[in-house]
Amino acid sequence: MNIKMPIEEIIKMGEGQHFDRKSSKIQINELAETLIAFANADGGTIAIGIEDGKILGINDQANIRINAFIQCSFDECVPPVEANCEFVDVVKDNGKEDRILLIHVEASIDEVHKTVSDEAYLRVGDENKKLNFEQILNLEHDEGGRLFEDEIIAKCTIEDLDETVLKIYAEVLKSFPEEVRKILE
Repeated sequence: MNIKMPIEEIIKMGEGQHFDRKSSKIQINELAETLIAFANADGGTIAIGIEDGKILGINDQANIRINAFIQCSFDECVPPVEANCEFVDVVKDNGKEDRILLIHVEASIDEVHKTVSDEAYLRVGDENKKLNFEQILNLEHDEGGRLFEDEIIAKCTIEDLDETVLKIYAEVLKSFPEEVRKILE
């Protein structure tokens, strides 16, 4: 995917549900949080090299660090986040040529992404919200990665089952063809 966003659009665009600006000094784990938040929501774009509304660029960073930005979606996200990168040439306020890095994040369709330290985030407005266990489960259900029927209920005993419902289920099963009954049993 090659998006090619003009620099004027990047500067004017407000941070929100689908767009964020980050300094080239961002820590890799913080970048991973934003990548994951976008992937777990509706996708979005991260512009690296803009700080407090000023274009600072990324050329002052070592190549190994720029490479870490590019590889972050793979190295720091579990499972890896689908993202595409592009460089945009810019001229800074001081007249020097530089570039910024745009990372375009695809929305995840069927997986919940987490950091390597097992934390999940969701983009809500212009913030990355850390999810608690219950919120992660709900997101997994929404993404189709986990079914309510597969949940193990702790401390459930045979006495917790409703005998009337079981009898109705048995009667309904009798109405199915034998090959279907074998699958369901």
